[in-house]
Amino acid sequence: MNANDLKKLATQVRRTDTVLRQLARQLDLNDQDRVALLQAADVLTGNAKQVARKAKSAKIEEQTRERALALAVEEARRLGQVWPVETTLDKVALCLGNLMESNLRQDIESQPRDPLRSLDYWVELAMSELPSSAAWKAVQTNQPVASVMEHATERLHQVRVQPKAIDLARRWDVAIRESVLPK
Repeated sequence: MNANDLKKLATQVRRTDTVLRQLARQLDLNDQDRVALLQAADVLTGNAKQVARKAKSAKIEEQTRERALALAVEEARRLGQVWPVETTLDKVALCLGNLMESNLRQDIESQPRDPLRSLDYWVELAMSELPSSAAWKAVQTNQPVASVMEHATERLHQVRVQPKAIDLARRWDVAIRESVLPK
């Protein structure tokens, strides 16, 4: 449960406690039933305090995690700016590393009017998603962002030399060259 759910639960428990105490006061009950209702209300009071404490600590944990994630995104953004995306192979490899192979293949098969612009769109999308995903992984695995980005860089180098990346980059190069040639 997250902090908001715990807070709502604490509120429900307090309300139930109040209802039980009101019932014990207002209903014509024998002493044994009245005592049972009041004891149940006492149990709920203790639980409400415990749940409220958990909600408070969960909120602090969530805020801490969100701050860490925001800092990690900024660091990943800074580190990601040094990635080379100059050649078509660089661009295709980046997109493939970001699991966009089907997007690139569908796009090139649809023969876009401006393939360079289309490829740049996919690169821009990959570059915008990269810091968030790297930061998320760093926070979740409790690793430094630099380490996650270094691993991503190694993966990018591996993708660059794969035959499917080279072939797809060639197809994009051909489409780009054909689009700039006069018809």
